[in-house]
Amino acid sequence: SSPVSFLSYEYYLRRADEYFESGNYLRAGLFYRLAIRLNPSFTKTYFNLAYLYEQQNKFNKMYEVFEIFVKSFRPISAEDYFILGYAYFRLKDYEQAETYYHIAKQKAYGKNKARIISELGRIYDRRKHIEQDNELKEKFNKLALEAFKKAVDLDKESFNAHYNLGKYYFT
Repeated sequence: SSPVSFLSYEYYLRRADEYFESGNYLRAGLFYRLAIRLNPSFTKTYFNLAYLYEQQNKFNKMYEVFEIFVKSFRPISAEDYFILGYAYFRLKDYEQAETYYHIAKQKAYGKNKARIISELGRIYDRRKHIEQDNELKEKFNKLALEAFKKAVDLDKESFNAHYNLGKYYFT
């Protein structure tokens, strides 16, 4: 790709983020889609567009973005695998989400690892509620608690890790 395309991509992404922050979701969506068209391999843009739709309760559009993303994307970094895992989580394909989170966890360290482990806990927590088999329910219950505790141990300042652990105890 030419330098002009790269600069244009950066411009559209920056403008999309600005529109999102100011609450102009229509323009933010337009600029995210233009950024994706110019650089379809940048994961964060898909994530931001899907998040935009989620904030507007446009879940069908959010799912469409994630469907396109998971079919066309080839992950490299821990963050790429994390976003792919999150996409599958939102698509309610918990087994695929777990697979990608485990790969992300192997590539990550520090606070990023804690975030991924906390998300694994969320998967296990969801699965314990949908499983019919009592042994599997118990297995996922135990895995969820272990993941939430480990996430807190790895990042004691993480709001999400503490929130997920607290929510586990109260549900």
